[in-house]
Amino acid sequence: MQSNYPSSTLGLLLGTHSILDNIGLYIDRFTASNSTLTEKWRTDFLTRLGTIEKTLGVDSFLDKKQSEQTIVQTGEQLIVKAIRLKDDMEFPYTNNISRYNLLTSSLGLDNIKSTKSRSKLYSTSMSYEENIGGFRTELTGLGVNATLIDDVLALATKFKDDYKALESNHNRAISTTDEQQTELNSIYTDIMAVCKLGQSIFSKEPNISKLFTFSQVKKKYVTPRKSKKVTPPPAGLTPPPTNTPTDTTPTTDKPVEPPVSH
Repeated sequence: MQSNYPSSTLGLLLGTHSILDNIGLYIDRFTASNSTLTEKWRTDFLTRLGTIEKTLGVDSFLDKKQSEQTIVQTGEQLIVKAIRLKDDMEFPYTNNISRYNLLTSSLGLDNIKSTKSRSKLYSTSMSYEENIGGFRTELTGLGVNATLIDDVLALATKFKDDYKALESNHNRAISTTDEQQTELNSIYTDIMAVCKLGQSIFSKEPNISKLFTFSQVKKKYVTPRKSKKVTPPPAGLTPPPTNTPTDTTPTTDKPVEPPVSH
């Protein structure tokens, strides 16, 4: 039997959990719209999810949900420290901005201040992990904090590894019987109906309405582009003397594409 949902089965389950969590925040508004949509209805739906997860052998789903929270926290820490590192790197290259731009681009830090999507942060992590070894001595020699450099590396490595594991788990195929697939299709139909109602209820409150857009709420992963290994130039590793500026044009972050839903 074919599925009627445009995602993996784990994607359906995770997205439905997220939608139900969001409904719980505004259950009174849903009940006011339809008296059957009570907290009991929500908990019964969660029980329904738990039953199908167990029959599919994915009742370790809550562990996956915890992994989601962990990767979000790691990503937030990585962005904060990476921004600090990028800013600290700018000072010793005041008179050699072109070299600064080369390093931040090679390390994936050029757009870090405007990075929003998980896949873009994964690409940053890959670039940093692969290329920091070639620049570390130069940076520390110019006074950049070595501990901060290493902290960013540790967070980038953790984020990269967690991302790959989570993406692999999310996209793995799950075999289903016709009976199980019928129930999964029914879950999707039912949750989409509630999403449609939620969007209607909060039509004048877009920040809340989007919490009930299934395609945005479900955790969807897109394999990001691979980073490119950068070999540090054999010469010109240190900035020129301060009395011979080469480029003093201020550097700015380039705008990034709209974030990938996840």
